Amino acid sequence: MTQEAHQKEVIVAENGNILIRAAINGVQITVAKRDLDNEDFTDPNFFDDDWSPAAATGFVVWQGTFLFVKMLQEELASKLVGKRVLELGSGIGLAGLCAAAMGAHVLQTDLPSVVYGALIPNIIQNTANAPPQPLADSTNRGESGDATAGDNRSLSPDKWRGARALGGGSVAALAL
Repeated sequence: MTQEAHQKEVIVAENGNILIRAAINGVQITVAKRDLDNEDFTDPNFFDDDWSPAAATGFVVWQGTFLFVKMLQEELASKLVGKRVLELGSGIGLAGLCAAAMGAHVLQTDLPSVVYGALIPNIIQNTANAPPQPLADSTNRGESGDATAGDNRSLSPDKWRGARALGGGSVAALAL
């Protein structure tokens, strides 16, 4: 395992978010999380229908995430390449983004407030140079009106609809 895999950097951004950076297979992953320790912080999703104290945990990075990513790199990296991965409760998305950088095709899911408030912005931040691709869904058929409608013969059935390229894989998000 390379030294870069263990390196992570934590930065406090101007907007009060905390940025966490990790290098995975030569790909720089950056995710923003809320500083929930800031006593002046008011959760902008507090009045959302899907808000709960449990939902607020989606805006943090758990120590277990770093251990999970380390395990992916050390023990499962070769098994991830080209595989479809469904991540339930993705939070800000660090684990799934790292899996995509290692070659997996990841669909990250969470509650709407977490997906739209943190997960999608983090996916966009990490895939800014890779435009969305018209990709097949699990049945390899498009639906009327979406980017996969029409001729799907050239689409990869391994990638999730609306996924964006990252490292050797791809990543998409879905609110549950």
